[in-house]
Amino acid sequence: MSDPVVPGQGDPTPDSVEHPTPEHPAPPAMQAPPHPYAYAAMASHPAPARGISIMAMSLGLAALVTVLVAMFYLPIAVILGVLLAVTAIVLGGVALVRRGPRGPGIAGLVSGGVAILLTAGMVAVGMGALGAQAIMGFATHGGTAAGGTEGPGSGGSPEAPMTIEWPANLSTGGIMFTGDDSSAAGSMRVIESGRLPDNAFPDVSELPAASDGTSPDRIQVYLDYRCPACLTFETANGETLERAAQAGAVVELQPLTFLDGASAGTYYSSRVSGAMACLAEHQPTAAWSAHVALLSPEFQPEGGTEGPDNAAVIDRIEGAAGKLNTDARSCIADEENVIFAQALSNWISTNPVPRSEIPDLRVEGTPLVLVNGVAFAGDISDSGAFTQFLGQQRVPLAQ
Repeated sequence: MSDPVVPGQGDPTPDSVEHPTPEHPAPPAMQAPPHPYAYAAMASHPAPARGISIMAMSLGLAALVTVLVAMFYLPIAVILGVLLAVTAIVLGGVALVRRGPRGPGIAGLVSGGVAILLTAGMVAVGMGALGAQAIMGFATHGGTAAGGTEGPGSGGSPEAPMTIEWPANLSTGGIMFTGDDSSAAGSMRVIESGRLPDNAFPDVSELPAASDGTSPDRIQVYLDYRCPACLTFETANGETLERAAQAGAVVELQPLTFLDGASAGTYYSSRVSGAMACLAEHQPTAAWSAHVALLSPEFQPEGGTEGPDNAAVIDRIEGAAGKLNTDARSCIADEENVIFAQALSNWISTNPVPRSEIPDLRVEGTPLVLVNGVAFAGDISDSGAFTQFLGQQRVPLAQ
């Protein structure tokens, strides 16, 4: 009799199983159990959610790059950047809700959010409050200038908050003229507009329709009253501008302050630009005559000289336009609109030209003249070339 099998010893499997036969087949092979976390990992990162996460990250990074490009090179690209950022934020949120990979989803959310914040900052800088532009103008032109001459508002600090009060009749930032049918031929009148709120931006919307329901032709002239080239353009084409206004066009003067640095510390460009704003508000009937008188070879100062003082400016205007009223005179003498002129000039220099056919056109020199949104590229001293250009833009001239 054989010994009993001790548990744990020997081999209870019959030989017929060790060596399977058709009558005694081998048992089925045992398969290894699945990895305990494999299914959970696949369930938490299904293919669609994984794709959404990756797409969110890709779009968020693309939005960030697009906004950075818009900041430094192509402002119009900011629209595409915002769209990409919003899409990245939405897809990132969807991916996280559907339990997609957290890393790419969060990257999409964060990069999209940063792109939105950068866009908001760019808009705030490009369209900064006019008061901030005034601080820039003060830092450039104000304070104690070379030679000990103090600039406008020198009693304050460049960092101090400023309130910029808008003069009347300057809602677009420029002085708009058209022909005056109620007076003698050749006269010009200022188109009236109300005061804008303090520190507001210029209202660059389209002009209201003319009496016949059509949009008037618009001639925008960016100039500096110290600019010799501006004097050249005025000498050659001033009468043509008047004829265009008499035929119904709007001539918009945009006085700038770029050449303050050439005034030996007396910020002449700012003072004359401010004087024109004073006239537009307090004595608009004198504004066009003052423009012609100030932009003339016998009065415009040469480069490097101080330029006429406020009393001389007032005398020059009164010699051309008649006696000024008390408000206009005191406004010029007290330089009430000098800081406004500097702030507006800085705003103009940091923003695209309104109504230009070229969306990102900037004022990089004076004079810059646009007719119905098209910049004049001809010889500024050639009156015939400018008259022909007006004809190409279908701007009629009074006879």
